[in-house]
Amino acid sequence: MSGSTDSSSPAEKIPIFLLKTKSVAGDAYEDLFSAPRDGFEFAPTFVPVLEHRFLDDGLHEIRGHLRGKRIAKSPGSSYGGLIFTSQRAVEAFSKLVQDEPESGKSSHFFHACAPGLTCT
Repeated sequence: MSGSTDSSSPAEKIPIFLLKTKSVAGDAYEDLFSAPRDGFEFAPTFVPVLEHRFLDDGLHEIRGHLRGKRIAKSPGSSYGGLIFTSQRAVEAFSKLVQDEPESGKSSHFFHACAPGLTCT
């Protein structure tokens, strides 16, 4: 990290963790996060997955954010969205939705409607 105070010097790279095993032939996530974008540069570090199992604490945390509708682009949200990076991530999310008691016709986690459609 540079100690320069010159405003024309490049921004410091923001360190981030990618919780996945790095792909051998070239990793698309490394390519994506290593390229400067919108004035930001990231320094990705891979943390390989050692075991594939759902962790109750993690599922509980995500469930709380979903129930509280804190994953949205509205003010006061904790997160702007979810990014599924693996089949296991999809399976974990599916488990959360399937395990949630139904509220009427649809889960009370979220209500989405495609643009141009009338949703009730």
